[in-house]
Amino acid sequence: MLYIKILLRSILRKLGLSPFLAKFFYPKGYETNFDNALLESIRSGDVVWDVGANVGHYTKKFSALAGPEGTVYAFEPIPDTFEILSEEACQLSNVKLFCMALGASDETLSMTNRETKSVMNKIILDTDVVENTDIIKIVVAMSDGLIERNEAETPNVIKIDVEGHEADVLAGMPLLLADKSLHTMAIEIHFAWLEERGQSNAPKMIVNELKKNNFHVQWTDPSHVVARRK
Repeated sequence: MLYIKILLRSILRKLGLSPFLAKFFYPKGYETNFDNALLESIRSGDVVWDVGANVGHYTKKFSALAGPEGTVYAFEPIPDTFEILSEEACQLSNVKLFCMALGASDETLSMTNRETKSVMNKIILDTDVVENTDIIKIVVAMSDGLIERNEAETPNVIKIDVEGHEADVLAGMPLLLADKSLHTMAIEIHFAWLEERGQSNAPKMIVNELKKNNFHVQWTDPSHVVARRK
């Protein structure tokens, strides 16, 4: 059943029908159900990781919900975006900012802007030799390593929005996924970008990994998963 749902989602996207169906089934907004499920899971005093924080839309909401006894760790690897995030969060005493990405290994990668068939996206490069492009370096860290080195606390809630690198983030947190302190995972699944990266099977793998670690998985809409510990 899971495979059929994911396959159907991919077919609808390729046919260009997803936006129309989204408006029909989610008239109040495509991400409303996801937002509600995610925000309702955060309790006062929680540690929340905002992975792919962008300019802080969720970071500020997480900060208010976690309260003075909680902590929000916001991860954003793009320097220009991180600068805006820093300005937005500068008055939030319970927020800690990291100019880095989370991934499957500790490394430094090259990244550039490239226009693809479907999106304008920051693309990670396989080589540093690229002509006529603006290249930036981004730091990538494994989640398990951050916790082991006491650079970040074990989260109770994680939100992931990393534009096609969702599987890489999960690959770097096997110990964290098994930690019962983590009670909620909220992930945006970027089907188009995963397929462009040759990871069309990643959505199924992500859901299976969550289930293996005793999470109950709910698709709040065709692109968002909220998983809660059983």
